[in-house]
Amino acid sequence: MRLLTKVATAAAALITVAAGGAGLAPASAAPDSGPVFFSAGSLNCSITDDGVVGCDLTNPAPMSIEIGGMSLSVPFNVREVLIDVPWAPAHPGLGIGTPHTLPQGNPPIDKVGHPVGSGAMAGSEVDRGGSSCKTGFHGAVYCTGMGHGFSYYELIQAQ
Repeated sequence: MRLLTKVATAAAALITVAAGGAGLAPASAAPDSGPVFFSAGSLNCSITDDGVVGCDLTNPAPMSIEIGGMSLSVPFNVREVLIDVPWAPAHPGLGIGTPHTLPQGNPPIDKVGHPVGSGAMAGSEVDRGGSSCKTGFHGAVYCTGMGHGFSYYELIQAQ
């Protein structure tokens, strides 16, 4: 229940910013503290102040995890991917619901992030708590944090 309260609070703050509340940061800037929510392609993601990265997939996708140079396929399509502990690679989330998606939907990454790359690799990036997610080549999404990462193009590849 506590997570839902934090999501509702963050949603209210984003609605206020989007409505142009007096004295608040512009809608194109990520908040200075608290989780930052954004969408990139078919992912709805959040990064917390302590660097936990999580993404909900609008369509479940295959995932493989690289461990010790070996690629292991997850035996089911995943609907959530997490980087939440430094001792494990990115992995599927097994929780209920869509904890990284605001009730009205997440703002696009280019509205809360900053530009990165050039040419075919141009995209936007969001940084928080030592972790980051960015878009790049043909809409691919790359997230890193806690010494691990994942990328999403047609399937999730975790390291």
